[in-house]
Amino acid sequence: MHPRRRRWPFARAGGSRIHHVLPHRAARRPGPRSGPSKVRSDSMDGTLADGDWVLVDRSSRDPHTEGVFLLLVHGERRIKRGQRVASGAWLLISDNEHYRPEMIPPEQMREVEILGRCEVRIGRIS
Repeated sequence: MHPRRRRWPFARAGGSRIHHVLPHRAARRPGPRSGPSKVRSDSMDGTLADGDWVLVDRSSRDPHTEGVFLLLVHGERRIKRGQRVASGAWLLISDNEHYRPEMIPPEQMREVEILGRCEVRIGRIS
């Protein structure tokens, strides 16, 4: 490679395959930015597959809006569909029907941190 030519920091091509799509450091940047997160479960099958990447809008943390969120629940990172219910509780829904919805009552909401709203899916073409 020519010494003056810069390679893209987010992609290393090996033939026609891209081995690394997004920088891991971007996921830890504070503030109103988008960052990547890798899906590591089949709980959102139908919407997100295990191994997909999502771009998370870290400035969108409003629990009153519905959508798919990256959450920290009891110290565990999860991607779930969040829905506010009448009692003020939050319902965490997996799109895979093999998983039951999880109800987070208002008094336990302090144990849930909304890390951001999942806006873009990047996945493998099959």
